[in-house]
Amino acid sequence: MVTGSGWGTGTVARVATLYLRSADDRPDVDSPLPARSVALRFVVDSGRRAVVDASVDGVDVRMLVHANAGFLAMLTHDTAFRINGRRVVKESDFGLGHDLELSPSGRGHIRVRTLEVADALIVDARIEVFDLPTVNWDGMLGLAWLASTGAVVDFGRARLSIPIDGNARAALLPEVDAGVSAVPLTRDPETGRFLCALSLNGDPDSCSRFVASTVGETILDIECARRHGIERGEQVGEEHGPGGAVVLAHRASRPVTFSAGGIELTTITPEISDIYAYSDTARPEGSEIVAGYLGADLLAARRGVIDFGV
Repeated sequence: MVTGSGWGTGTVARVATLYLRSADDRPDVDSPLPARSVALRFVVDSGRRAVVDASVDGVDVRMLVHANAGFLAMLTHDTAFRINGRRVVKESDFGLGHDLELSPSGRGHIRVRTLEVADALIVDARIEVFDLPTVNWDGMLGLAWLASTGAVVDFGRARLSIPIDGNARAALLPEVDAGVSAVPLTRDPETGRFLCALSLNGDPDSCSRFVASTVGETILDIECARRHGIERGEQVGEEHGPGGAVVLAHRASRPVTFSAGGIELTTITPEISDIYAYSDTARPEGSEIVAGYLGADLLAARRGVIDFGV
């Protein structure tokens, strides 16, 4: 049983690991699921997304695995009503309807008796409630859930696992060799996000902090792109933030090589957008700034694994 639901400010930073397999390393996706595991189902909805089956108070729900969402879990208003038969009191303006406008239902929360995923049970949990502009999932599993369960998310084998001990965890992870890159992640004590230090285009002086995300495309923040002389190319769309912000998204004008510790990880052509405007967050200065998000496109291409445990 797993208890607890949050990451407290000031907590000692937690170390996890991002593994990226080589292009030739193609794991068997048809092998039976290990104990305490659930299949990842991939959908394309504003980029690639990984969804798992879960249960809330005994009701089956589909949950997006979201390593860039700062809560334990959330449900849409309709899903919360399906579970407990009550409408949720609005506490703030947040969440989007299917018209990509702020939902009049806003954001609130409920407490549930049980949240169960892959036989990992959290009891008496606070669940955020707000609307989403999609019908492809009913809610999300956020950072606090990934950290408290110590989940292992494997895009190569399309599974999410909750290892019961160190031996079970080791059996789930790729062996680090010439074909597998292991990138240490440090959990930010303020936001709870898992961060890695990467350099761009082979420049060791360009080391920047990137969030190890599990959703969408890899994104460079507009300020990071400007600092490193990476120009914007064609506009590829608009990004609608959950607080109502609308920001333009462009494709980088040329491919960008990402490296860690002098080892080249991948070369892709990321999106460029204002990640701080998207989340209605003030842009910090100096070393606190986040340069972008490593998205599900990278994890899928390199059949990546994120170990959110110690």
